Amino acid sequence: MKQLSWRLSILAAVLVGGALLCPLPGWATPIGASIALTNVLFDYQPVASNLSAEAAAIGGLPVLPLLNNGHYKDTAADNFAVTLNLPPLDQPHVWLISDDLSINGQHVFGGQDVFGPISVTGAVDEALGRVSPFVQRVIEAQVNLLLTQPQHNGLGLLDWSYNRDPADDMTGTFALGSTLDLPDPVIGRSLISGAFMFSLSAPLRGRCTGTAAALIFAPALLGLMVLRCRTAHRVGNII
Repeated sequence: MKQLSWRLSILAAVLVGGALLCPLPGWATPIGASIALTNVLFDYQPVASNLSAEAAAIGGLPVLPLLNNGHYKDTAADNFAVTLNLPPLDQPHVWLISDDLSINGQHVFGGQDVFGPISVTGAVDEALGRVSPFVQRVIEAQVNLLLTQPQHNGLGLLDWSYNRDPADDMTGTFALGSTLDLPDPVIGRSLISGAFMFSLSAPLRGRCTGTAAALIFAPALLGLMVLRCRTAHRVGNII
């Protein structure tokens, strides 16, 4: 019984340390980012190549069509929602990333992983470091276009349009289109023509609000300190 009580006290110390260093939901605004695409209609017609799509009207904004409508092999369109609450970009955190995909209402896959401690800047630099300088420049250019051009003509290779809700510009509607047979370069062959609905969510959360990696391990260290103190106390009583 004494041994059980001793172990429970250590566990309690660990949990208290974790609660002090990583506030519970509602105690502080969580850091991180997420994107959610809900009930997206994906249409695929590699032979006919006659698809069209548009970003739906929202918040008084008109419909925004793709600029090469009537010529796409692949289109996708519906709603998006983004949340963003990042710490200072050079501040390291341990991050939990997860994803969840469903097709036609059926769950297909989902999972999560932990990485870090790493800062936002460090993560971006590490990701870009995996590709050539030329590809880096292409990615940077495309991101800049995406942020500044709500209606973009990528020569049909990748066109987009989007409307950001005036009441909440982190949500809105979008459409994507391509004249490429996208499954072919990905899996090596075309697929049967058709359409389906999919939903995707991908949240990224900082595991702790502390800035130093040492804070990540503080709860465990607190538990070990309690263990050491209890052991020393018992030895003192024996002596």
